[in-house]
Amino acid sequence: MRREKILYLDLAECFIDTDPEIAGILAGKEVECLINRLYLESATRQKLYKPSKMPDKLEELARRKIIRDQEKEEIGGWWDTRSKVVHWDLVLPEGWQMQELREKVSEMIAGIKKLKHKLEI
Repeated sequence: MRREKILYLDLAECFIDTDPEIAGILAGKEVECLINRLYLESATRQKLYKPSKMPDKLEELARRKIIRDQEKEEIGGWWDTRSKVVHWDLVLPEGWQMQELREKVSEMIAGIKKLKHKLEI
C-alpha cells in the first residue's frame, strides 16, 4: 500500500460499512502519519525533543502552537478510538457495539479530513 501512495482515509471509507474495526485501524494510521509529518516538519524549523508516544507528540505540537489546544483534544480522541480498535478483543461483538464503533470511526474520518483540509495537507 505504501508504494501505491494510497490515502488511508480513502481505504477507511471503503470499510466503514462492512468492517468499522478495519476502517478505524486505517484511519488511525492516517492520524499517525499526519502527526508524525507535522512533528517532523516543525522539527526542521525548531529544535524539538523527540518524544516517542503520540500523546507526548501532541502535547509538544500544542505547546509550540503548531496545533491549537482544541485540535490536540480532537486528535487525542481519534487516537483513543484508534487504540480501542487496534486492541479490541471482542470476537463476536454485538450489533450495537459495531454501530457505536461505526459512528466513532465515521466521526474520526470526517474530522481528519477537515483538519487535513485546514492544514492544506
